Amino acid sequence: MIKTDRISLGLTFLTLVLVLMLSTGVNAQGNNTGEKLIGTWVLDYNKTINNLKQEARQYYDGLGTERKQSLQSSFNQRKIIFGADGSYTLVVNAQRQVTGTWNLKQDGVTLELVADGRTLTHTLGNVSNQNLELHLQTNPEAKQLLGTWYLDKVSN
Repeated sequence: MIKTDRISLGLTFLTLVLVLMLSTGVNAQGNNTGEKLIGTWVLDYNKTINNLKQEARQYYDGLGTERKQSLQSSFNQRKIIFGADGSYTLVVNAQRQVTGTWNLKQDGVTLELVADGRTLTHTLGNVSNQNLELHLQTNPEAKQLLGTWYLDKVSN
């Protein structure tokens, strides 16, 4: 009877230790992703266009040359700056910037951007020290051509 209680107690202790280790590992992974985000990211327009989903690709292919050039000039060199203090700046063009705060959820893939009282929730795809895949929140009523952005890090 005493031996069974010790085994049961030992298994309970081991289970608690494993749960703590796993939860710490998940948090560390999320924090690591957050650290990788800090810096300046520039949209890789060509990679973003080359990876369009089928419906968006068909729409894009149907655009005339002038519309494609307008789209490229609108998105080319678009950048996002993630600050270590939780601030971010989206540089839309030379005349327009959006500033707000960012928060990476504990799951390490859900990114919340808050600006002008509005929260947008995006999902991270592949994240490395040099590349970021950002799946944008979409409005079901609006067709978003560039639903996934591919960005390159240009500075920390």
